[in-house]
Amino acid sequence: MIHKEKQIFFTLFFLISAVVFATTPGDNPFRKVAKDVTPVVVQINTIYTQKVKTGGSPFDFFFNNGNSNSQPQYREYKSQGLGSGIVVEVKGDKKYILTNNHVIKDATELKVHFNSGKEYNAELVGADSRKDLALLLIETKDIIPKAKLGDSDDLYIGDWAIAIGSPLGYESTVSLGIISAIGRKPDPRGMTADFTDYIQTDAAINKGNSGGALVNIDGEIIGINTWIASEDGGNIGLGFSIPINNAKDVIKQLITKGKVEYGWLGVSMGGIPKDISAEIKENRTSGAFIYSLFKNSPADKGGLKPGDIVIGINGKDITNQNELLHNVGVLPAGKKATFKIIRNNKEISLNIYPELRNDTNKRPILWPGITTIPLTTEIIDGLNKYSDTKIKKSTKGVVVYSVAADSVSKLTGIVQGDIITQVDNIKIKSSLDFYQAIASSGSEVTVRVIRKGQNIKLILLNE
Repeated sequence: MIHKEKQIFFTLFFLISAVVFATTPGDNPFRKVAKDVTPVVVQINTIYTQKVKTGGSPFDFFFNNGNSNSQPQYREYKSQGLGSGIVVEVKGDKKYILTNNHVIKDATELKVHFNSGKEYNAELVGADSRKDLALLLIETKDIIPKAKLGDSDDLYIGDWAIAIGSPLGYESTVSLGIISAIGRKPDPRGMTADFTDYIQTDAAINKGNSGGALVNIDGEIIGINTWIASEDGGNIGLGFSIPINNAKDVIKQLITKGKVEYGWLGVSMGGIPKDISAEIKENRTSGAFIYSLFKNSPADKGGLKPGDIVIGINGKDITNQNELLHNVGVLPAGKKATFKIIRNNKEISLNIYPELRNDTNKRPILWPGITTIPLTTEIIDGLNKYSDTKIKKSTKGVVVYSVAADSVSKLTGIVQGDIITQVDNIKIKSSLDFYQAIASSGSEVTVRVIRKGQNIKLILLNE
């Protein structure tokens, strides 16, 4: 009976396989994808020029009449790089090619090579290091097709994924896999862009694939292949691509402005701390927790407060701090954005007008600029072990875990390890108490702390 069931199963499997992987060229979807997409995926050859000061000869002093002020001599050294790119826009003679910023960064010469055999000189239109994207331009009257961009928000784990590029210089290489995961976070070691999430795929990606296409079964570009996780630099089935939807606005801005402008909210944020989550209605863990605000920032002007939890922007759910960062980044400056937040266990809406992010300007002071952790008996025991004055085990409060530079708390003298017991007239028993007290405080806030067994009164000015 079992043998018969296995026989039926394998028969059905091969029947289904015969339908999906038809032998005639016209019915093979992978052949069609390769035929349609390889003409719009290019190989990018880069040249880097470096000037190196030469050491000179020990006899130079004698042959230049003792003149030690002669100009130093330099020699140019050139090195080559390799990557891939995608033709994403065609405007007459102007053809725009999308790639990774790390592929072309600091290059002095750029050439793009098509699978037709034609090669063109390219110039950099603009780059966005925050998303690791760059746009190149070639000008030619030659007819060049452009890629069909898909919708990366419509991806599901298990969907077909086809990588096309020039790994190790092998032009127009096509590899097959599936979507292994979506919404992957940037590499915590800081080797990847932090203003995008990533699609994970097991389609073979190697050096030289960067900037190339990740394609769905319909031949639509769904991602830009960017990096791999590997101990030796070779493919082990862990490839990561920037979702094409994260690149669409970048393409538009680079063509029209030559740069990418990002919205700025002006907050210090993170995930919802476990101790605070435990006190919130339904033990919420989804959202972005606001620890502090920059004074006179869009967040401050819009009414956001420390301790708020952002759960939505313009009708789109926010489940963590990365989503808040990414969504604020693409908001147009000066236009109203509706934020849905949780404050005191109630959902409310705020209208906030983001401003342009400008990292060259000095940011305003941060309010209050501290993070806290619960005061536990273990912490009290640890503090008493290294303190001459003992802290009672019945003491209630929160411990200052960190103090930000250029913050009101730092300027006032609050330091790491302080135990906050009271804010104005509110006794503090938890981190939630602390942030709610700070949120409801006025322009002058009285904070009572215990430091090395001593009771200290501090005044924070929220002006």
